[in-house]
Amino acid sequence: MNLEQLSSSAGFPIDVIIGAPAFKYGAVRVDYRRELITFGPSGSLGKCAAPIPLTIVSEIPMVEAEIRPAPNANPVKLKLVVDLGTRHQALMIGGPFVRSEAGKALIASGKVQQVGHGTGGEVQGSVARLAEMRLGGTVIPGVEAALSSGVKAFEIGLFDGSLGVPLWKAGAITFDYPAKTLCIEG
Repeated sequence: MNLEQLSSSAGFPIDVIIGAPAFKYGAVRVDYRRELITFGPSGSLGKCAAPIPLTIVSEIPMVEAEIRPAPNANPVKLKLVVDLGTRHQALMIGGPFVRSEAGKALIASGKVQQVGHGTGGEVQGSVARLAEMRLGGTVIPGVEAALSSGVKAFEIGLFDGSLGVPLWKAGAITFDYPAKTLCIEG
């Protein structure tokens, strides 16, 4: 596989891609602080203080999140892909949410800008701050979210958005597919 185009898009050399088969049968921990990837049997990479339920949909890791766009707003449930390739946004939201009244209000409160770059080119949208996001039992206040209807994968209805590296880059993320859990630390 030629990784030149991916390296060019990323802005740094990519020498290897680790795909679904490496995650399927055990636990995988990506420690950003130590720049270390660890593979082990399910349950072997340490106890998670706040496990997040993980669902695998067509070999894609998905979590359910609850966001509160504004402090007094009703919570909204979203299905989010956990994406180790999303380097610029902690949270990207598309699909029906961006067309809802809450989504339109959040977009209007944000800053219009390029929010990503996919296989189809640049993705335009708005970046706004949420009141909070809940993943499992963990509440994360003030998460910055990129909102766009320009991501085709979110428009087909399987997922509402994605979680990206900025959410865990100060620590580590552990996927345990057999145990159906995700752990974000740091």
